[in-house]
Amino acid sequence: MFMIATRGCPYDCSYCFNHAYRELYAGKGKAVRSRSVENVIQEALELKQRYRPEIILFQDDTFILSQDWVLEFSKEYKDRVGIPFHCHFRANLVTEEIAGALHDAGCISIKMAIECIDDHVRNDILRRNLSFEELDRACAIVKKSGIKLVTQNILGTPGSSLDIDLATLRFSMKHRPSYAYATLLQAYPKTWICDYAKKHGYLEQDAEDYPASFFDRSMLNIPDKRKIERLRTLFALAVEFHFLYPLLRFLVRLPIEHISTLLDKLWRGYCIRHRIFPYSITIREYFHTIKVFLKTRWY
Repeated sequence: MFMIATRGCPYDCSYCFNHAYRELYAGKGKAVRSRSVENVIQEALELKQRYRPEIILFQDDTFILSQDWVLEFSKEYKDRVGIPFHCHFRANLVTEEIAGALHDAGCISIKMAIECIDDHVRNDILRRNLSFEELDRACAIVKKSGIKLVTQNILGTPGSSLDIDLATLRFSMKHRPSYAYATLLQAYPKTWICDYAKKHGYLEQDAEDYPASFFDRSMLNIPDKRKIERLRTLFALAVEFHFLYPLLRFLVRLPIEHISTLLDKLWRGYCIRHRIFPYSITIREYFHTIKVFLKTRWY
C-alpha cells in the first residue's frame, strides 16, 4: 500500500524533474509541502481499517527532510498504527537518532541513492552535493540501526567510465545492502543533464528514441557502452555474490544480455518479495506475480 507524506523536493539533482516542477508551480505556494503528522496517521489508520495492508510504502522523494517531523511521526506511528513500512533516505540527513526512531516505529527497509562514488561525477555532473564521507557514514548508520539498506546507483553517466562504475559497485559490496539497484542514466528532455549531454556530444540534438525503462539501455554516446549496459544486469548479483566481482571485466565482454537480464530480474524479484517489502502470499499468487514481474520493465 502506497502513501506520500511530502510533496516536492528541495534538491537539484541534474537528472531529476524537480527543478522543472518548482518552476511550473512558482508563485503558487511552497514547492515542498509536508502533511502534518496527524494527517498522515489518520490516513494510515483508515488504510489499516479498510485494507489491512501488511506493509506501507512511503514514496516521498526524501522522507526525512525534517528531523522534528520524523521523530514525532515515529512515536505516533508506533503507538497508533504499527504496520511495517518502507521509505526513502538522503545520506546527508541521516542521523543515528532518526534511523533508530524509524526502526523502532516499524521501518523495515529504506532506499538511499548512492548514484556514483566518483566525487566529480556525483557532485559536478549529477549535482548530488554529497561527500563520500556522508554516503559512507549514512550506510553504516542504517545498517547499525537494523533497517534493511537498499542502495540506488546510476551507471553510464557522462564523464563516468567502466572503472568508475565498478568502483561504485565495490562501495555497495562494502556495505552489503539487502539489494543494490543499478540503472542507466537517462537524459530526459528539459533536465539539466540532457542539456549537458547534448552540449558535450553525449546525446544527439534531435534525440527522441528514449528507452521505455532506465533498466533497458543507454541512449548516450559513452565509452564502453555495451559493457556498461551488461554491467547493469550483473551489478546487483555481484554486490550479493562477491565471487562474481573478479569475473566482471571478462563477463561484460560477452553477449550474455538475455541470460544476465533474466537472472537480474529474478534476483530483483526475490529481494523485493523477501527482503525489501516482505508480505504473505499464496502459491498461486506467487507464480502469477513472477509471471507479471518478468514482463514489467520498471520496478
